Amino acid sequence: MRLLSKKTIISNGNRSWALIVLQLLFFLPLTAQEWEGGWQGDRHLFHYESGRITYLDDDFAGSARLWCDYSLPPSGVTAWEFRVEFESLPTGQNGFSLVLFSEERGSYLYQYSLRPEENGRLLSLSRANYHKVEGNRWEKLSEQTIVSHSVLSPAIAWQSLYMQLRYDPQRGVQLITIGHLDDPVISEWFPLMDGVVLPRMELKTHFTSRKKLNYHYYLPVVLHQDKEEPPLQWKEVKVEERGRVLVQLNQPVDVSKAKVLCEGLQPQLFAGATPDQLVIEMGAAFLPDTTYDVEVTGLQTFSGEVASISFVIQTEPSKPSSIEVPYGLFITEVMADPPNSGPLRYLRYIELLNNTDQPVQLGQLQLQYRISKHSLPPAVLSPGAFAILYPAEELPPTREATLVPLESFPALSGSFYLALLSGSGAVVDELHFTSRLYGEGEIKGKAALERVGYQPDFWRRSNHPDGGTPGKRTTLVPFRPVPKGSIVINELMLSPKSTGERYIELYNRSSEAVELTDIYLTYANKQEQASAISWIPVRLPQRLEAGAYVVLSPFPEALTLLHPKHDSETFVERIDFPSISPTYSEIELRTHLDDEVIDRVISRRQWLGRKSTDRTGYALERRSPDLDGTLRSSWRRATEESAGGTPGVANSVLGLPPAVESDEEGTAVLWPEDPELTFEQLAPLLAAYPHLARIELFTLTGQPLMQASGTEVGRLLQQLQHGRVPLPTIILIVQVRLHDPEQTPATLTYRGKHLHLIM
Repeated sequence: MRLLSKKTIISNGNRSWALIVLQLLFFLPLTAQEWEGGWQGDRHLFHYESGRITYLDDDFAGSARLWCDYSLPPSGVTAWEFRVEFESLPTGQNGFSLVLFSEERGSYLYQYSLRPEENGRLLSLSRANYHKVEGNRWEKLSEQTIVSHSVLSPAIAWQSLYMQLRYDPQRGVQLITIGHLDDPVISEWFPLMDGVVLPRMELKTHFTSRKKLNYHYYLPVVLHQDKEEPPLQWKEVKVEERGRVLVQLNQPVDVSKAKVLCEGLQPQLFAGATPDQLVIEMGAAFLPDTTYDVEVTGLQTFSGEVASISFVIQTEPSKPSSIEVPYGLFITEVMADPPNSGPLRYLRYIELLNNTDQPVQLGQLQLQYRISKHSLPPAVLSPGAFAILYPAEELPPTREATLVPLESFPALSGSFYLALLSGSGAVVDELHFTSRLYGEGEIKGKAALERVGYQPDFWRRSNHPDGGTPGKRTTLVPFRPVPKGSIVINELMLSPKSTGERYIELYNRSSEAVELTDIYLTYANKQEQASAISWIPVRLPQRLEAGAYVVLSPFPEALTLLHPKHDSETFVERIDFPSISPTYSEIELRTHLDDEVIDRVISRRQWLGRKSTDRTGYALERRSPDLDGTLRSSWRRATEESAGGTPGVANSVLGLPPAVESDEEGTAVLWPEDPELTFEQLAPLLAAYPHLARIELFTLTGQPLMQASGTEVGRLLQQLQHGRVPLPTIILIVQVRLHDPEQTPATLTYRGKHLHLIM
């Protein structure tokens, strides 16, 4: 869509005191002191980014103190803005106190502080009175609450709570609070003591080791009112096809008396997430190749003026579908399990398409659901048009199609058979609906199924933000073939120091670009697991060019800090990262089209090293994308120089030889070429490859007595040498095998006679 500018209209109006109080929350332009602008104190206890501070995950409890000096202008209104995002309510163990400024009057000091009380049910501004004792030492005399705000719905409000304290040399201080989904709470002006204002902010926090990661702060900023206010203008207009418009203004406004005019439509106007944003709901989706003149009148600005804004929206022509639809009448979309939010919330419907050159009399057709048949209401479906069948008691999901309300709409539950029947009972079109049609790795339901293929039939889960495209041609395309070996799993970080730092790196080793929505991933965390778990690498269309990487991670921001060798342009955030076991997992990349395996790898934590320090914080990297991903020799732990991984760039182990196991002293232990071992060879091999070992004890006549595997093999041999095995004094045949299918020879065997002598 294109946006065409029109002039903003301003007219004078009456000044509203309530409006002035509300809009003084936001001043233009703003000047803010960032972390680098003077904040001092316990900065090492926090992670800082764009003004937001979060406690470090270090199992440390206690308190922290940050402070910042600033300057006050000689006149005008000054405000302190502070924001928090709490996943749980503030308490006596987890909370804050914000000192905004102090006022010195002779030998007395008055300090103004903001803090939560009663576990977040109140936000209080207090004034503490100090008396100078000697030097720079002050003694606290008393403290009183001068302003207290009740926080409505505290559990919700503290998820995003804004606080502002305004200071005027003539009127004093005023507290404003804006909670999540709540209207502003604005106090009266409270006079100061007529002393010297000392401009220093101080943020004091206290926290427990377990819950502190639930609390996030935005550093307080100082705002000053600009005397010259510019005229009201729109800065940006975002238009969504479904009929929703977001308008970003250059200053805050009051929308309570505003109206929207738009060519016969009846749009609704709402305040946006901030007072300088508008939301317009047109009530119908935008039609293609159409011009809309939009005017918003009755907006009140900070200065009390009444303003109007206007703009023009020009929609693009309809794009021809890339899907070839045969001649006929078809079921093209079914919403059986609608989403719980959005414009299609709880709306079930069936979409039909008349892809003929003749109108269709729907009243001559029947709809069959399972074994029940229902005649359709009389309606004419024009050539090339869509019809939407929906429950008569519900509002229609769109206005861009022939609407056909049904008094008896089918339940569309579970697996079912759906068909369009002609007057003679012949099947015009049919659908055998099952949850498998949503696709491997996809959510089963909460969106429509859209038809993307006809010969043969093929359906896909809608990826539209609304959950479906009723009355419109689908934007989805049929899945394409992906050549085997074109995309490989190139790097795996499954044992990071923090859970959010996991990632999977894919690499396109082919000479052609591949669409990642054509593939999905499966994983099994146990050998011979009955069924693998499916997962979608990307939700939106994304091309992976030849020779390019993509890194899938639940928290990509952390990777840029931890790995100096990275390419953040390749990072894709995937909050629902798969639960691949770091101990053992079999992972496959498969095609949606024909379920062919593109790449298969095996990941074992022991391949990173024998010690826990070797395994934590290091990625498993493929030595070459051309090697078999199921073999131990194809993988190595990322080098020390790479800081544990190389997300989005060439692997640090590229071209290095296979890893060599070492004993406890670090001496390399090679796999011998002779499969028959001597006892002298056995000890270092057991130390380097304990997980491959198995021991069996027999009598001289071949009767089995004992057996053990893994690390128990070395322990049993030591007990045998010291006469501590629960057996009598006896001569035994000892057989030890080390088996690794990736080595040549695959099995090493030691066999010998030992005397077990009870000491």
